[in-house]
Order: sequence, then C-alpha cells, then structure tokens
Amino acid sequence: MFFSSFTLVWNLLASRKLAALPTPGPPAHDASRIQEGKPVHQRPMAYVAVLPLIWAVWFVTGMITHA
Repeated sequence: MFFSSFTLVWNLLASRKLAALPTPGPPAHDASRIQEGKPVHQRPMAYVAVLPLIWAVWFVTGMITHA
C-alpha cells in the first residue's frame, strides 16, 4: 500500500515538471544530414541475441524428450 501511494505521488510530481517544460524550439542541427542505417532486422548482429533462446529451447526439448 505504501509503495503504490509513493508511486502515485512521484508520478504526479513528475507530470507537473513535464507540464512546466517549455515547448520545443527548432532543431539545433540540420536533420537532413542524419543518415539512416539499415533496419534492425537486416543487420546480422541483431540475430545474435536469438542464439541463446534457440539453444535454451533445444536444451529443454532434449531434456523433455529424453526423460
């Protein structure tokens, strides 16, 4: 109960701070010079994080089928 009340008060204070911020002005740099990279799903390193998941599924499946 205490933590939820604390969180509500904290969020209320944070929302008041956000509401007090000035509106954003024009960008300080030329946004047209920013070059976009490849989409994430087209980058090979994005799939490295999937390898432990594949291994875990393989391991659990092996444990279940050999039990």
